[in-house]
Amino acid sequence: MHHTYLTFILLLITRFGWGQSPRAGNEWIVYTQSYLKIPVVQPGLYRITPADLQRAGWPVSTIDPTAIQLFHRGTEQAIFVAGQTDGRLDADDYIDFYGQGNDGAPDSLLYRPASAMPHPYYSLFSDTTAYFLTYRLDGKSGKRMASYTDSDETGLTAESWHWAEERRVFTQTYPTGTIYPLGANAGNGAILSSYDTGEGWTGPILRPADRYDQLVNLIDYASAAGVRPRASWLVVGRTPTPHRMAFSAGATAGSLRALGAVTYDDYATSRFDTELFSSDLSATGSVVLTAQPGETSEEASVSYLSLRYPQRISVPGQTNQWLQLQTDSTGRSLLDLTSLPASTPILDISNPDAVTLIGSNTTDHWRGIVRATQTGRSLFVSHQPRSVPTLLPVRFRQITPARHNYLIVTHPLLRQPVGTIADPVQTYAAYRASLAGGSYDTLTVNIGELFDQFSYGERHPLAIRRFAAYMLSGGAGPKFMFLIGQSRDPQSIRKNASGPLLDLIPNIGWPGSDLGLVEGLNGEPANVPALPIGRLNAIRSPSVLDYLAKVQAHELLDEPALWRKNSLHLSGGRTPAELQTFRSYVDDFKGVIEQSYVGSRVTTVSKRTNDPVEILQIADMVNKGTGMISMFGHSSLAVSDIDISFVSDDRLGYRNKGRYPFLFANGCAAGNFYFGRSTFGTDWILTPDRGAILFLAHTHIGFPFALKTYADQLYSLLADSQFVTRPVGLVQREAIRRYLRASNTIYTATTAQQMTLQGDPAVAVFPFAQPDFAFLPRSLRVTDSRGDSLTVRSDSVVLTGIVANYGRTTNRPLTVRIRRYTAAGQLVRDYRLAQAAPLYADTLRWTVPNDKTATGPAFFELLLDPDDRIPERIETNNKAEISSAGSLDALPFPPDVVAPTLDVAFDGQHISDDAIVAPQPRIDVLLQDDNSRLLRSDTTNLELYLQRPCANSPCPYERLSLRGPGTSWTAAGTDNAFRLQYQPATPLPDGTYTFAVRGSDLSGNQAAPYQIQFTVYNRSELRSVTAYPNPFSRQIRLSLVLTGQIPPARLTLRLYDVAGHAVRTVSIPGRIGLNEWTWDGNDDAGNPLPAGLYLYQIDATGLPTTTVPLSGRLIHSP
Repeated sequence: MHHTYLTFILLLITRFGWGQSPRAGNEWIVYTQSYLKIPVVQPGLYRITPADLQRAGWPVSTIDPTAIQLFHRGTEQAIFVAGQTDGRLDADDYIDFYGQGNDGAPDSLLYRPASAMPHPYYSLFSDTTAYFLTYRLDGKSGKRMASYTDSDETGLTAESWHWAEERRVFTQTYPTGTIYPLGANAGNGAILSSYDTGEGWTGPILRPADRYDQLVNLIDYASAAGVRPRASWLVVGRTPTPHRMAFSAGATAGSLRALGAVTYDDYATSRFDTELFSSDLSATGSVVLTAQPGETSEEASVSYLSLRYPQRISVPGQTNQWLQLQTDSTGRSLLDLTSLPASTPILDISNPDAVTLIGSNTTDHWRGIVRATQTGRSLFVSHQPRSVPTLLPVRFRQITPARHNYLIVTHPLLRQPVGTIADPVQTYAAYRASLAGGSYDTLTVNIGELFDQFSYGERHPLAIRRFAAYMLSGGAGPKFMFLIGQSRDPQSIRKNASGPLLDLIPNIGWPGSDLGLVEGLNGEPANVPALPIGRLNAIRSPSVLDYLAKVQAHELLDEPALWRKNSLHLSGGRTPAELQTFRSYVDDFKGVIEQSYVGSRVTTVSKRTNDPVEILQIADMVNKGTGMISMFGHSSLAVSDIDISFVSDDRLGYRNKGRYPFLFANGCAAGNFYFGRSTFGTDWILTPDRGAILFLAHTHIGFPFALKTYADQLYSLLADSQFVTRPVGLVQREAIRRYLRASNTIYTATTAQQMTLQGDPAVAVFPFAQPDFAFLPRSLRVTDSRGDSLTVRSDSVVLTGIVANYGRTTNRPLTVRIRRYTAAGQLVRDYRLAQAAPLYADTLRWTVPNDKTATGPAFFELLLDPDDRIPERIETNNKAEISSAGSLDALPFPPDVVAPTLDVAFDGQHISDDAIVAPQPRIDVLLQDDNSRLLRSDTTNLELYLQRPCANSPCPYERLSLRGPGTSWTAAGTDNAFRLQYQPATPLPDGTYTFAVRGSDLSGNQAAPYQIQFTVYNRSELRSVTAYPNPFSRQIRLSLVLTGQIPPARLTLRLYDVAGHAVRTVSIPGRIGLNEWTWDGNDDAGNPLPAGLYLYQIDATGLPTTTVPLSGRLIHSP
């Protein structure tokens, strides 16, 4: 960790990001087609034979050669297919294409601004580019090389020379680019992860005493051409100082002529162009070109040297050669290459994507005319096409962006079998797709797939960035990206042949950053990640399963665990002022995290000395369990000044299986796992069965004030009601968003870019969404007010107990219900007391009056939140019991675990859904319980709700007051049946209503809820008369539906035989809604009637006028 300079630089944050990626890079792919990948390192003409294609698995005999296509960086290339006109690939047919080597052109998308890239001649990542061969399935043809042969030589003279160029790109060193503020150095300044001015491969460091000499031979120099050689240097500053680079040339190092100088400042690049004189060359056509710094204390480098000179056109017979023709205002130039056979391919590669084949107009040697030379033309003369190094079959996977919300990017090395597990990464994905793992729609991709589909087959971090942008383009998009695989700084492995096996999943930029892979996408501001990202920095597949076991243990929330709310704060420093300041920082964090909504219990351990490193003995605290460890001090890759060491070291005693903290390290470089050396953070993540679940730390220089404000934002979100339980990746993203919104300095930008997360970003630090109150085992005590044993003479009863909150905090008061029983289980008293809910765990005290009439031992039952006013994660751990004689595990009588039953009637009748009821019905509610020891006497825990009709659905539920004149109840007797009667104070308007009842017994057992929908019509109508079934054999039901407010006093059903004799009369009280009679086929005396036709008539006084018939026929067929 370093202090900042007093100079305070304010720059716009948008200057620092990687910016948007306009293209996904897969637009050229047709997913139904087959592809062959062709790696190319050296430029030249390449040839593919049918035998090559057959070995690669292509069905050569069925391919139409005109359909063959070739792509490079998403653009179709012009190719030559010999023998394609017959529509088949014969054995002697072939495909020719011009291939370019890799360059740094794509790297410009990583520089900010793109113009800061010094030159495009050397890739930051690889020497290899890729071409993709395919064949169309739509009947159309692929792109072919144009060709021409021009034989009109009128007025033309054969060209005697062309421009040759020798370009030397120097890559001995890699400067980091601009260090902020100017005047700082790499050990104490801020460096943006996005590639910046002055960054990139270049030559050795030059100081004023150094001269950089290069001897260049001008082969076949055309001294008579009448033009001079042209030299160009690109130089770069390596110090934040003024620069003056002087250039010289001469036949020898001792006979130099000054060519001039360039002046520039700081880390900028500068180019110097000049012409050479013939006197600068030796007799053999060589020249010494030099560059030398001139300012005191400056350091600089030469990035490239280019010498362009006229060269005699003399093409040997066995070598490939590139020709750069001089311009000709006529647009036509004649070449006469006497040493070349007329059949030699000469390609115009001025536009490498649309190569043109130029033919000879003679047969004894190559002689021909090159067109369009009013601009310079680049030609390639091929004596022998190269064989392609390999043809790799590629089947592109079509990915639907909107489908997946959890992305895993990994490497085949991490997918090697481990024991019976065939694919550890897929096993991890399966867990994330499971209910326990979050029910994510996972997508697992190998990094090679991304290189092929999103960076045109080239090894480049843009593949991951473009993939993320593509996945975010699908609407809702993914929520998380988890990189499973080790990463290295690209410059450390750029020249290592084994580099791809060390840098499995590339990061982006330097200092290393994973956030740069996703920042600024999908409309997010610069440096704000568009989706949370984390990494498992592993290189072995068993590490994936080890980490999965940690995640599963961390996310298993079946049992309450108070250790999750423990926090351990560690503060360091190297001076008395730092020791005090850093301690004050962690004390600030403590004040946040101990309050809402975590309610953490913080233990702080501070460094006591000025020693560079002080080893802290924290293994015992870690082993007992802590949810978060936060460090603030100086650090490096392997150690911090408050040293917690490597958790894998058995000698240190770390044994915290199943209790894995989030380790938040505020310091320098603790998060720099890209360097290649072991880091304590990676060790804490990868070590099985111990260590941490998450590790967040800076990858480079951390500045105390910037780290503090970053940590302030993170802590405030961890204690925020909307974020406390959310995954750490979402918390980090919002913290960065707020952090950058509050400040726009270079220090906030580098901190946002370089605070890198190791671990799964979908893991939550505090994974409890609700409070969870419980008594700690055997913590209850009962005494009198003086602390003595309770007796019949005691004035009051004092109960104490430790109540823990295993979950998030709440501002609602916590109610405790205290019941006192006799030994026989008879309820003596029932008390309810409310107080502030504990944040972590507190000893609470309750005082209630003593019942001096009670004899024998007293038994107390305490229930937290008896009315379920506070939603809890676990509702079954809120009870504790104790006797006046001491603790006990359970009451000495059977617990009440049987729920009561609810019964509801409208105007004395059970109704069905959508029934019609009176506008002012009498509603009878019966709550029946089987526990005769707890008799209900009031409406506690009995709730009635009415949902009225409204204009905008869903309509709200109104809780009905049970205190009005329309409400009455009867206390439960020996049958423990509590009866309540409710009637609306005024008639309900027309409409459809929903009525609901919730109730529980005095032990808190919930009855099955009752809910019914009914309809009210205030207008008096006879809606229907029905008889069913008709004919009938044993019983028929006749019904009549009435609406209105006042029903007839009685309704009478009369039955007659066909002769008109009355056989049966049934009278019932009239009611609004459904009225029903049943007839069993007997007469009034109970005698069975014979089969046959019967007539019915319904009579009543006060029935509304209606067209509905009140009589009809019934067929009795017993």
